This record gives sequence, structure tokens and C-alpha cells, in this order.
Amino acid sequence: CFQVRRQAAAVISPHDYGFLREYCPGGRYTAIGDSDELLMVELQARDSEAEMLEPAPRFASACEGLDYRIAKIVANAAEWSTAEHRRAFDQSLMFHSTNPPSDAAEQLAEFDRQMARIVERLPPPLPAVRHYQWLPAVHLYRAALSADGAADYPDLIKADANRIIVRLFEIDTLLATSLRPQWVPTSPPDRPDILAETLAGTSAVITLDGLVNEVWELAPAARIFPVAIEELHSPDREMTCVLPAEEYAPGCRLCIYLLIASLPHWHKLRDICDAALAAGGQVRMVFRDQDWARVDLRQQADAWMLSQLDLNFAAERYTASIALIPAEGAGERRSEPASSPPPTICHGFIVDIERLRNDPIKSERFSSAPTLPSPASGGGLRRGEAAVESGDLTAVIPAHNRVGPCIALVRFLRACGFEHRLVVADSSTPERAVALRAGLSRLAEYQSFDDRQRQYPKLAQIARAVETPYVVLLPDDDILFPHAIEAALSHLKQHPTHVAAHGYSLRFGLEHGDFDIYQVEHFIPTIDDADPMWRYAYLMQRYQPHIWAVFRTEVYAEAMAAAARMPGTLFQELMFQIVSILKGPVARLPLIYAMRGMEVSQVAYSEADPFQWLLNNAESFFQSYGRFRTALAHYIDQNQIGPSPHPPPGTPASAGGCPGAPLQSLGHPRARPRRPVASVTRGRGGEGSGGGGPLPVEPRLSMAESEASLEQLLDLVNASYLARCLELGKINHTVEHLLGRIREPVRFPGPWAGWSEPRPEDLVRRSASLDRRYVWRKAVLEAEPKDEIMITLDEIARVEAELDSYLLDG
Repeated sequence: CFQVRRQAAAVISPHDYGFLREYCPGGRYTAIGDSDELLMVELQARDSEAEMLEPAPRFASACEGLDYRIAKIVANAAEWSTAEHRRAFDQSLMFHSTNPPSDAAEQLAEFDRQMARIVERLPPPLPAVRHYQWLPAVHLYRAALSADGAADYPDLIKADANRIIVRLFEIDTLLATSLRPQWVPTSPPDRPDILAETLAGTSAVITLDGLVNEVWELAPAARIFPVAIEELHSPDREMTCVLPAEEYAPGCRLCIYLLIASLPHWHKLRDICDAALAAGGQVRMVFRDQDWARVDLRQQADAWMLSQLDLNFAAERYTASIALIPAEGAGERRSEPASSPPPTICHGFIVDIERLRNDPIKSERFSSAPTLPSPASGGGLRRGEAAVESGDLTAVIPAHNRVGPCIALVRFLRACGFEHRLVVADSSTPERAVALRAGLSRLAEYQSFDDRQRQYPKLAQIARAVETPYVVLLPDDDILFPHAIEAALSHLKQHPTHVAAHGYSLRFGLEHGDFDIYQVEHFIPTIDDADPMWRYAYLMQRYQPHIWAVFRTEVYAEAMAAAARMPGTLFQELMFQIVSILKGPVARLPLIYAMRGMEVSQVAYSEADPFQWLLNNAESFFQSYGRFRTALAHYIDQNQIGPSPHPPPGTPASAGGCPGAPLQSLGHPRARPRRPVASVTRGRGGEGSGGGGPLPVEPRLSMAESEASLEQLLDLVNASYLARCLELGKINHTVEHLLGRIREPVRFPGPWAGWSEPRPEDLVRRSASLDRRYVWRKAVLEAEPKDEIMITLDEIARVEAELDSYLLDG
């Protein structure tokens, strides 16, 4: 069936994820597709993967049930499947205990058609190397070997591709000052002077998370990079930590401030040390006693410490000088290096190391897992450059089963200098939740939610827990740009009546690391009319969602609470959009705010897209719409929202009243029990007006004379969006399909048509730091309307500089 062509030096993926690629590259394959030829049974525990079971939903038709099942398969397979798995999609495997039925060929043909629907909706496959399911398994295996006393790991898993990389990021100053020390030290006046002297002038400090506050008190000007003690002290010895690339520079002064108990795990930081020394920097380590007790070197402790130092700082690679932290209180000056007689009582010791000149330290040792590159000039906000305080905004990623893209987004944000609170609100299945939490590596707060919880109730629960005045939600499969988030936040601070701000949203695909930026998807300008009902009408006339904008938290929470009570994702989204626009203006800034990728929605399109819902189940659509309209009318009534009076000639539109003001404050009495709304009437011309043609009259608003109900107005406003979603050709196709005239149901294309080579009119720019191209398609560069879409070359350069930090593993 296959031919082994290569003996691999190490195992770097599960056998069913990469065996053929690693051991049989370029060969021909035979697939056994009939259980009469081979039947393989895998034994499992009785309740294995029982958590993946769910009650079968009720569907109005077999077609709707099939669409739901296909959407579930796509969402699941997109998360974990590699090219090896995708190749298996081409083969049909038939299991049968009796002879196949006479119509087997017809059934298989239908099966193949449905499989083709799945394949065409799938995003590109995940790489088998450094797969998010593989690395945690190898990590646990190595940790178990260490716990059993194994002195070394099997050669077959010794590979840089199997190494756990812990990326360290600078902690925010406000957070550093608020953290309580985990290991309580002596009071600051009693600390030996040598600690403050050691940290004086240090440019960066790596320390355990429980020592952050102590380091900040000793060196408030230094950049602090915390590492979790459970990571540094992990029994898995094949782990390494890395810093952002800009931390390695000539003249850098790096200090590593740890516990004496950290000595056996020092090797996890050795590569940082080597890179700093190779760049011409200085490295100094502090190892202090955990309980701040006196370490008696007259006992066996000195032999253990010296053996650890000798193990970690081998004489053939480093020269080291050691000074003790005296235990005699303040006023002690730093002692001479270890060549002079040291005191026998101390609180720990300090190690200065230098690399031997003839030592060929290789900075590319872990080239398979590079440090995160620094954004180019203008790319991202670095420490001290933020326009607003980092305590103002909470960023939340509502994650669900997209492990790789979510981790990539978090790393991207931190690499670009995103300094705000970042929370991953995860409702993934248990096994993916474990992988996601491990992959975040303390770059973000992690909060767990029930994996069965629906999207909008989850978002409403998140909104209630946010305490900062501003909030932004980031989709776990797209890219939001830190510079644009900062600009939106700054805009809201400068415009107190605006409730949300965002920028342009673009579409992109990925092909071997190249970015195919092919469409401007969301671009309508700022909606800031003083009349809340007109803002709602304008939103629906040119409907484009703003759910991922930066919001005032109280508005976001109110809109999301209203949305969570609606039936179906479509009407949940619409309710959120409408309530928020009724509360105040939404600004569109002239910059690239987000890029939406190739991931297929995890929500069935028959629930999220109005046209596909209508084609699939018109009765359900109209019933749900009725509930939505009733709830929206109730909200408008309860909040007494109505149109502003017509302003006198020459009065700016913004003078009509405060956004979202109640009817009474705008001079409108409540009218009939039918909830009539304002209507525009036209008076008759005078005798000299002449006949024919429109009369030059001023419109006037009359609540009392109107016969239109609020529900009628809502239906018409909503129809301005919903009617544009209809496509008569696809309706006719579906009718013919239901009547048996056409075998194939109507199909809807995925978000990305796939890669095509750049054309002369496309803009192709190479990354300054990565082997990557950014292809800006003509449709983006010449997007219409030009007076609304203004993407400058400076903005393109800024976006590319940040995208250089977006690294999807593999």
C-alpha cells in the first residue's frame, strides 16, 4: 500500500498525522476502501469521547439537517486536520456486513457530492509539525519520564520541532505594581544594598511571576518579563524561553531574578542568556532563598549549589564570578568574587557570566521556533507610547475550538505592544481547552465556559463581568490591529456622545505564508445623526455590522443583553446592532481595523444568513422575525425613543437633540395606543404655485396625524436590508430543486475563492523581516466608493509591520 523511503531521525507528529509525509514522501498509495478486504477495530474505553455527544436537534427538513451536519463537520475538521487527513477525504470507505445494495453506486455518488461540499468549505490544512494536539502530549510524556527519574529522553523525540517554546512578554507597569509578592521578602529597609545595586541600570529583568512586585520595587525603571513558576520549574527539561528580538542588542543589561530552587531549571533560560551575550550585552543572575531565610553554607547546601552552577555554567563555555547576598542586614557592600573567602551565611548569591571568546554559541539554535520579530517603525505601540492608560480597556476573545488561530492572535497582539487587559473566554471542548490554555503561556487571562453555551448568551455573560469603561471583542479566527484599536479608543475619549468606533474590515487568505488581501468588506462611514431612529434606518439601508468595534462597556452590555434573548444568530446580531446604534453614533475611522480570514463560521449559515435561512425554512424565518420585531418595538417603547423634530432651515443636524434622547425631551408627546410614529406630510402650494411638478414646500413631522404603526416602520426599515439579501435566481433554482427538476441544491461559495498568482495591477510587497509577501489586490487598492474608502500607502506599511508579528504555527 505504501513504500518507506526515508528513516526519520525523530518523531515529530502522531503517526496518523504525518507518517506518510515523513517516511514515504513522494510515493504512490493504494487505499483499501471495502471492509471485505480489511477491517481494523480500535479498542476504546466505554465512555471514550462521550463528551462529544449532543442531543440531535430537530429540523424542519432533511436538507436542513444535512446542512447542519456538514457545518459541524467543517467546523470540527478545520480545527485539527492536516494535509494527510485531507488526502484521505478523497477516498470512500464502505463498511458492510452483507452484500452491498443494488443502488450502492448511486448512494456513493450522493455521498461524494456531500463530501465535495465539505472540502470546498474547508480552510487550508494545519501543518503536522508542532501541531497543537501533539506538543502538549509530548510535553506530558517528557514530564512523566522526568518524574519517574529518567536521566534522558528517548532520541526519537529529541527534536527542536518537539520543544515547548515559552515566549516571554513585558508586563504592564500598572499590573506589576498591583501584584502581591508570592514569597514575602524582608521589608525594603532591611534588604541588602547589593540587590538594589545589582538591578541598578538594568534594562530588562526576567523573573518569576511571584517575584514581579519585588523586582519592580527594586528596579522601577526596568522592563519586567515574568515567567510562570509552573513553566520554569516544569519537569519537562526540553523547554526553552525566548524574548522579543529587540531585547537582544549591544549594551543590553539583562538580569535574571529567581529562587535558589530555580537552579535545576536554569537551562530553560540559557538560550536567552546566550543570545544576549552573543549580541554584546551583559547578563547577571540573582538566586535568592524562597523564604528569605539564612542559607548556611557550612552545611551541605553549598555543595548542591556549586554542583548546579557547574552544571549550568560549564567552564568550557562561560567564565563566572559569584558574590553572596549577605544575611547581616542593610549596609553590607557587595563582596569580592568567589576567589576571596566568602561569608558562610547568606540569603542567596549573584552570578555574573561572560561567554568565552572561542565558544561558538549559535544564536540560530532554535531556528524552528524563532523569537517574535519586533514591528517596524510605526507598526505597533511599545511601552510608554500608548495614547491612553492601559487600565481603560478590556479586550476579550470569545474562543471556541479554534486553538491555533486564537493562540496566534494573542501572540500577535502582545508582540505588537498591546498593553491592555486581554481575556480569552473559552468554550472549547475539554481536550481543545487544555491545548489552548497551554498554548497561551500566560500571555492572556483564561476563563472557562461551558462548551455547550450558545454564542450570544456567552457574550452577554462576558459583558456583565467587564469592569473597565471600554471593551472590545476580538474574533478568535481573524486579526484586529492594535494601532487601530488604540485609535478607536482615543476617538471615544474625545467624542463622549459616540458609543463605538472602528475602521475598515478587509478579507484575506493565506497561501504558504503569503497574505492575499482581496476585498474591502466593511467601510460605510460614520453614522452620527442626532435622530436615533434615523441612525437605525441608515444602518439598515447600508447594513454592515460593527459588533467587533471598541465600545463603551455600558452600551455594549445593554445591547448584548437584548441580543441574547433573540431567536437565531441573525436576529441576535441585528438586535445588538440596532440597540447600540439607538444608544448613540458609531464612528468609522479611515484606517484598517480588522482582517477577516478563511475560517468557516461555526454557526450554521442557515441560522446566520437571512437568505439561506429563508431558503432552508421560510416558516421558521418569519416566526423568528416576528419575535425579533416585537422585542425591538418593546425596547423602543420602554426607552421612549423617537425621531427628532425637523430642524429649522440652516440648523445643523446635530442640533436636533442628544443621541438617543427620549421623546419627551425632544418635544414629542406619546401618541395613540397603536404606537404611531412620526410621518412626513407635505402642504399644498398657494395660488401662485402653478400646476405640475413638485411643490417647493418644507416637510413637517406630525405624530398625531400619522396612521403608521411603529411595527410598520420597523418592517419597512428592516426590509431595506433583508430585501437586498434576496437573489431571485437562487430562489428559482431552489424551487426547481424542491420540485425534482434539478438534482443539485443551490450552493453558496466560501469566503475565499483560493489563491491566484498576482497580476500586474496588484500591489506585491515583501516583508522586511520574514519570507512572506503581502499581495494587495486591485479590488482593495481601487475599492469604491473612493470618497468613503481611503487606504493610504502609509496605512498599508503600518499594517504590514504589525502583520510581520502574526505567526500561525507551522
